Amino acid sequence: MDFAPWLTFVGALTTAIITVIGTIYVARSRTRVDVGSSITTGFRELTDQLQEERNQLSEIIRRQREDLVEAERANGRQAAALRKARRHISMLEDKLSRAGIDVPPPPN
Repeated sequence: MDFAPWLTFVGALTTAIITVIGTIYVARSRTRVDVGSSITTGFRELTDQLQEERNQLSEIIRRQREDLVEAERANGRQAAALRKARRHISMLEDKLSRAGIDVPPPPN
């Protein structure tokens, strides 16, 4: 009996099976590395994006605080101008009263 054709066939089949198994094993290893790398890259991008959004929000809050301080200063200036105008009106009303001119009552 001649086993040479069978051994050739079994050798070729074994080589093919080992090649397929090796390819699958290497592909799985690469896939794991690729998935790990992809997750790491995605997490890094997400972290960078969140940091950028946080910086943008911090800038918005800073500008709003500056606007609030400016508005408070403007209100202070308006209040001071209003007090000055009231003193001036009061002084004019006193002068008009002393001059004998009737001064209408202030509106309620």
